[in-house]
Amino acid sequence: RSQWGDTDSGDLLAAMLRPPDPPGVLFIASFRSDERHTPVIRAILNLRNNDDAVLDIRELEVGELSPASARELVLALAEKEAKVAPTRADAIAQESGGSPIFIDELVRTLGEAEPAQLTLDAAIYRRVSALPDDARRVLEVLAVTRSPVSWDACGNAAGIHQETRAAAMDVLRRQRLVRAHKTGEREQFEVYHARIADTVIGHLAEPDLKNCHHRVA
Repeated sequence: RSQWGDTDSGDLLAAMLRPPDPPGVLFIASFRSDERHTPVIRAILNLRNNDDAVLDIRELEVGELSPASARELVLALAEKEAKVAPTRADAIAQESGGSPIFIDELVRTLGEAEPAQLTLDAAIYRRVSALPDDARRVLEVLAVTRSPVSWDACGNAAGIHQETRAAAMDVLRRQRLVRAHKTGEREQFEVYHARIADTVIGHLAEPDLKNCHHRVA
């Protein structure tokens, strides 16, 4: 099980799986649609272009959960958190848009929010507002940029000291608020999901938002 792959990983897998005698192995890789051209995924998919290939390479697109599946996941997760009425389970499934990560986010708020306040925006912001100051400032920068940002640019725009940047980013990554892209020695960061960025920006006061744009620029 690996959390990420790089150029060397892709080259190694491609070499192992090439004809004439590839090993008998079931290899499953998951990736987001915008990561299709990363080295490791590209190396695997390019094996299909080999006329001598004896590999059975299939792609399965995993979209949002259906309403029924979303409701089933709500009830399964809620067993660990709190009892949930069927109508509330349906409301959570609908509010999540079928996204498993947001279903989990909403279920975690059970017992902490009134039913009328059980919105995805409120659930995300509850966690964002509880972040340490350094981590919150980094998240604000990434929400404003809407694109991958280098380590130095992110820390400089957030205005946090070099020695505390690693701790701030570690908090954000562990809470699935930020994700990283690594190509060789270059690592960039971006908000985990656009909905998170929308929530962060939506709760910034106008002067703070302008100031953040200025620091990013």
